[in-house]
Amino acid sequence: VVYMDLYDLDNALENTAKSVNIYERLLGEKHYYTATSYSNMARIYTTKGDYEKAEKYFKTTMDIFETNLGEENYLLATEYNNFALMCVYKSDPQTAMGYFNMAIDIYERTLTELHPLTAIAYSNVGVVYNMLGSPDKTIEFLQKSIDIYETLFGEYHPSLATMYTNLASVYLGLYKLDEASSCFTKSINICKEFLGEDHPTTANTYGNVGLMYIEMGRYEEAKEYLLKVLDSRIRT
Repeated sequence: VVYMDLYDLDNALENTAKSVNIYERLLGEKHYYTATSYSNMARIYTTKGDYEKAEKYFKTTMDIFETNLGEENYLLATEYNNFALMCVYKSDPQTAMGYFNMAIDIYERTLTELHPLTAIAYSNVGVVYNMLGSPDKTIEFLQKSIDIYETLFGEYHPSLATMYTNLASVYLGLYKLDEASSCFTKSINICKEFLGEDHPTTANTYGNVGLMYIEMGRYEEAKEYLLKVLDSRIRT
């Protein structure tokens, strides 16, 4: 996990493979801990872009979880969600949608709708609808995710900044500029609160707002935000 956090994928893969071998020898291939190591292997291969190997490990993990935990366990749902994300990365939105919906069904029954994992799955479904060219459904699911996070954590949670940026991008694509502006503003306020003015994520959001104002023909406001990006990069 530490090597993954450092993006040292080769060392992460080597050490996780050692864990797999140990668990297989001591506990067998069908044990929960072995499956957890298989899941780690799958996530590393996903990050490396080796989707064939990632899929093999994900499916092995899901089979073991289904057998050991049953089909109504939130850990299995999380594995469905992770597999679906891999499908998104490999540009297979139809398969991704199926597994995201399977995850949501379990989350809603075991954790209820008002849970962060359910919210994340809704957000992921929104991403897939965007890939499939369904902006209205994208907005519906992104907004559901936002509503849950605001209910659970209030209006100033770091994850909400990304959610609002994603929602703003959809509105921007529909040329609903007032809605996009409102979402970008909320994202900026959250970024400034948690990350500071000079953080790259804050700067990127400033840049998005600047480009949006260019689309709106509000060039002075566009200049203001694009200069914020420049100032931030100079300071850092």
